[in-house]
Amino acid sequence: MSLVVIAAADATFEQRVRAVLARPDGNGVLLWDKPLNAATDVQALADRGPAAVILGPKLGKDAAFSLAAHFDRHYPAISVLVVAVPCPDTWQRALTTGTRAVISPVASDEELPRTVDEEEATAGAPDLAPTGNLLVTLALRPADAERLVFTAEHGSIWLAVEGSEVSDSPTPGQTRVSIYEAR
Repeated sequence: MSLVVIAAADATFEQRVRAVLARPDGNGVLLWDKPLNAATDVQALADRGPAAVILGPKLGKDAAFSLAAHFDRHYPAISVLVVAVPCPDTWQRALTTGTRAVISPVASDEELPRTVDEEEATAGAPDLAPTGNLLVTLALRPADAERLVFTAEHGSIWLAVEGSEVSDSPTPGQTRVSIYEAR
C-alpha cells in the first residue's frame, strides 16, 4: 500500500479522505501539518516517499499550484492533486503546473477515492509518453500562432484560442518576410 499525504487540509477534509480511501484505520494516509513555504519543507515531505500528495483546501489555489509546479520540477514521480473548485481557470493552471488531478472540495465519496487511486497507480510509472497521434492545445497570441504554424515542417498542428481574454480578431497572415521581422 502506498502513502498518500494530505497537506493543508482542514480536519473535516482529512477525515473524509481517510474514510473513503478504504484503508484499515486510515493507514497509508498521512496528514502533513508542517509548513510548505520553502524548498526544504517540500523536500522533507518528498523524503517520506509518498505516491501522491493532496494539496488541501486551506492552502489556497495560488499557493497550491505554485507547490504543484515545484513538485513537478523536482519530484516528478509524486502525483500532486489539488483541491480546488473546478473551472476553466483551475484546469488551465493545473495543466501548466504539472498537477495530475483537481479534486472538488465537495467531491462525492465515489469520486474522491477513484481519483486518488488512479493517481497512485501512475505515480512513479515509467515514461508514459504517447506513441501515436497526440493533440496539443497551445495558448498563444494570434501572431505567435501564425509563426508556429509557418515554421512547422512535419505533421499537423491544430491550434485553439481559449478564454474570453484572448483576442480572436483576424490577423494579416504571415509571409517569409514577416515571419522574421522583429516583434
